[in-house]
Amino acid sequence: MRLRRLDLTRFGRFTDFSLDFGARQEGKPDLHIIFGPNEAGKTTSFEAYLDLLFGIPARSKYNFLHDYENMRVGAALEIEGTVTELIRIKRNKNDLITASGDFANPAVLLHALDGIDRDQYRAMFSLDDETIEAGGDDILASHGNLGELLFSAAAGLSDLGSVLETARTEADLFHKKRKRKTELADAKNALKGLHDQIRELDVPASRFRKLKEDRDAAQKLMETAKAAREGLLQEKQRLEAMTECIPLMRSLQDHEDALANTVAYPSLPETWVAEAQDLKLKHVSAETELRQINLRLIAEQEKRDGLEIDEEITGAAERLMLLLDVPKSRAQTAEEDLPKRDAERTGLAQEIADLAAELKLDREIDRVMSEVLLSQLEDISGTYSELHARLATAKTEEADAQENLESLTNEDAPEPEALSITEDLEKMLADIAPDHLISNQATAERALSSAETTLHAALAKLAPWRGKVSDLVELSFTDLEAKRAAERYADLLSKFDKAKTAKEDAEVEHDQRLVRLQTLESCDAAIVADDAQRARAERDNLWTKHRANLTEGSAISFETAMTKDDVLQDARLAFAEKLARLKELEVDVAAANKALETRTRQFEAADAALTAETQATASLLVRLHLPGDFDPRDLPAWQSCLAMAQQALLDRDGKKTAADHAQQAVKNAETQLQNALGVTDKALGLRDLSKQARATVTQVTKAQAQLAAHQQAVKNAQKDLQRRKEDVVKLSKAVSEIQASWDREVGELPPALQNLEQFRWQVSTLRRLAQKIADKRQLERRIQAMENDHQRFVEEIEKIAEAVGEAKDAKPLVLAERLKRRLDHAETTRALYEDLTSKIEDAKKSARDVQVVLQAITERLAQMAKPFEEVHAVETLDDLSTALKNASEANQIKEETVALRHRIVARLGVEDMCEARSLLADQSLLDLEARREGIEVDLQNAEADYAQKVGDLRAAKDVLEKVGGDNAPAQLEEKRQTLLIDLEDRAKTVLRLRLGILAAQQALSIYRDEHRSKMLADTEAAFRTLTAGAYSELQTQSDGQHEVLLALRTRDGRSVTVDEMSKGTRFQLYLALRLAGYRQYSASGTTLPFVADDIMETFDNTRTKAALGLLKEISMQGQALYFTHHEHVVDLAKNVCGDTATIHTL
Repeated sequence: MRLRRLDLTRFGRFTDFSLDFGARQEGKPDLHIIFGPNEAGKTTSFEAYLDLLFGIPARSKYNFLHDYENMRVGAALEIEGTVTELIRIKRNKNDLITASGDFANPAVLLHALDGIDRDQYRAMFSLDDETIEAGGDDILASHGNLGELLFSAAAGLSDLGSVLETARTEADLFHKKRKRKTELADAKNALKGLHDQIRELDVPASRFRKLKEDRDAAQKLMETAKAAREGLLQEKQRLEAMTECIPLMRSLQDHEDALANTVAYPSLPETWVAEAQDLKLKHVSAETELRQINLRLIAEQEKRDGLEIDEEITGAAERLMLLLDVPKSRAQTAEEDLPKRDAERTGLAQEIADLAAELKLDREIDRVMSEVLLSQLEDISGTYSELHARLATAKTEEADAQENLESLTNEDAPEPEALSITEDLEKMLADIAPDHLISNQATAERALSSAETTLHAALAKLAPWRGKVSDLVELSFTDLEAKRAAERYADLLSKFDKAKTAKEDAEVEHDQRLVRLQTLESCDAAIVADDAQRARAERDNLWTKHRANLTEGSAISFETAMTKDDVLQDARLAFAEKLARLKELEVDVAAANKALETRTRQFEAADAALTAETQATASLLVRLHLPGDFDPRDLPAWQSCLAMAQQALLDRDGKKTAADHAQQAVKNAETQLQNALGVTDKALGLRDLSKQARATVTQVTKAQAQLAAHQQAVKNAQKDLQRRKEDVVKLSKAVSEIQASWDREVGELPPALQNLEQFRWQVSTLRRLAQKIADKRQLERRIQAMENDHQRFVEEIEKIAEAVGEAKDAKPLVLAERLKRRLDHAETTRALYEDLTSKIEDAKKSARDVQVVLQAITERLAQMAKPFEEVHAVETLDDLSTALKNASEANQIKEETVALRHRIVARLGVEDMCEARSLLADQSLLDLEARREGIEVDLQNAEADYAQKVGDLRAAKDVLEKVGGDNAPAQLEEKRQTLLIDLEDRAKTVLRLRLGILAAQQALSIYRDEHRSKMLADTEAAFRTLTAGAYSELQTQSDGQHEVLLALRTRDGRSVTVDEMSKGTRFQLYLALRLAGYRQYSASGTTLPFVADDIMETFDNTRTKAALGLLKEISMQGQALYFTHHEHVVDLAKNVCGDTATIHTL
């Protein structure tokens, strides 16, 4: 599928805007860069394309300008070479339509998308900042189609990994280190529990008897405690009943006293109170209604007496209404239409005359020809015309058939003897299979070209290597040697740097201390110290001389020297601290000087060792054809490239051998075909020779078919000519017969109508003439009827007007309308009179009904008053309500008295009230309450004792049931042995399972090393290009149930996970995954537009150029659309793709 044009008709900020990508140009990349500043609508266009394919979401954020019902996005899509116009609108269903507005079949898009839904398309081939990362993570997690393709090196292994994980889980369920809840732990606990139960149940017989005696004793004690508790409960209930009934007895006495003082009102039904209230309401309502009826009756009688009815017009109402119905309509129509109909009759007469003149007739057609004869002659004329035309056609076809037969007879047909062909050529083509040989040769050449490309790339990575390709074969340099040389050189260089640094530090330290010493020596303290030493020496010398001479002069000299020495010693004491520091610095300088000598010797030793290693390395670099300035620390990485180059060379040589073999097989096949075809042109290749051989076979086969077809065509032409001749004879005979029939029928017709050739042109005129005559007769009958209707209406209306005393001073229709209005007024008056009469009768009847209701209320009042004749005077409904209220209160006291008696007897449990009064006669509430409280204390003690006895009995039964006295210990032992056997079987099964897991893991590792998916290889190549070689290889590694992707970093040879990469590098990996996946999908036949929205924002210019180059490559397979607001991306695209990239500006 390809997007030729995107129509943003009403979507987002766009109205009637289109992006036209044009038709694809063969041989050129289909790459389109859509550039626009921020807010120009790039993301809107990006989303509109997805909404077109998969439908506008229920809640779209692009309805800010156009309402949901007006949103529309369309496109011209190239699907399997055909341009299809589709439009998507916002609707719950049937939202995909054609340009004409008809519903489009969604299967068109489903087939073109190969079942990919919106989320899959966004994750794989429709990318922005969000989906490139989220979808990339899903791919690396083996989610989705691309994830399956990426890790197809583990084809079937993902499922196997799941199986292994299930197996591990099953094994861990049995036993796992430091896990408490396992099958083995549960089994151990179960065994311990069984062992404890066996020990508890396996007791002696004497102990069993003792346990039974304990149970029986506990049973008796429990029954005794239960009986005591029940006795206390009964006593408590009796005291509570007596306490409750004492107040009830007092209430009963009060009710009996009230009854004794109450008048003996009769017992009446409870419904009488409500009935009395209802009677009162009905009585008030009836009296009110009767007053309203009387007022309404008087008013309506007055209205009726004021009406006056027109008896004359109402007497003639029936005749007038009959006349005003159909007769009036006919008279009015006649009055309006008669002038028109007269004009129409005159026109028809003129038309009849014209038609007769056209036919050259001197009398009317109905006197010349009947309708039956006219139809019969028309049929004969039509049949003649048809037969005549068929005869002409048959003669033409006869001539054509004759010409065709002569042409086929004279045509040059292939000679049968020239069509002989041997089967050897076809057998040779089948044996040689030239297409297979050519395909093998092309495959071998492509493999050789790929191997040479790989070799050149590997050689480029060897830079700055100066050797030849042939030197690679004999060049031996192992990874271990490289690592050792690099490590040795790096170690010596590090030692040299450290020694050099230490020497320089020692020199600095020595110079600094020497300078400080020299500074201190030049100060006063040093001078005083020197003077003091000289003065002391001079004093000592003069003292020696004085001791020797003991003269006054020697004594004065000694005294002077001593005084000077004392002065200088005092000064020296003042500079004591500085002098001490001076001594300290002298020691430090000496130590620094010694350290400098040591560091110098170490530096010279390190320099000598490094020089020796450099010389040794130089000879190694010469052997490896590397320049002398090559850094030995890069030897491991270079050795890895060397190994790849040597492997690429071996692979190239193997591919070259395979290509040579394929080429030789092609040459042998060419020789066979040249000999078989007799071809002397050695320049023809196997493809041309096989085409020529097949063409020869096809040509001979085609000639055979042509000869058979020619022979059959001659036979068919002969048959066709004979059939055409027979048709001409039959049609000629039919024409003659129809001519004879015509002559018989037209003998009595005017000469002007007897020509058969001309008759078919005269038929229409004849029919028109007949129709006009019929129309004229019908019109004359209608005119006569209208005149009659009008005359009868005039006579009747004038009679009615004279009968009712109406003046005849107006036209008939006006007079009729005046009579109708008079009749309407009379009938309205009569209807009003009758309505008022009916209302008066209804009012009278209602008054009578109300009086009946009032009489019934009076009678019912008398009935309900009779029971109260002796106790209460009842004359009105209010008196009845008062009497009923008093009777109800008396009845309520009676019922309450009876209820109290029943309650007391039932609560005390006695036979009658006499026994109840006797039982409560001498009882007081205080005594009963005190007795009840004492019973409650005893009952609590009894309850506790009973609960204790029940617990003792239950414990005794539990102990006895555990012992059982049966074969329970044997059953438990059997259960323990069964558990041990099951545990042994389960342990063996888990052991076999763990051994199988280990074996499968080893096989998985070996398989993964031997297989790598095509998509992984393509992803690796794309990622290497995008990162400018910073990452050289991609590998997959199992992480339990999942596959993890690792990238080999070139600069340090370290395997890096995706999480350890920078955001830009991670986005480049995700883009490489999509580009490789796109190639895989295109190779499988599914080609969709690859769409991206500014996904290179984290790329530098170098990696952006690399990404644009890869987009250019995939656009040779499909279509690539890239939306951006960066001008430098547009410039880089022009630089990378030149004029082949199409730039669109929003």
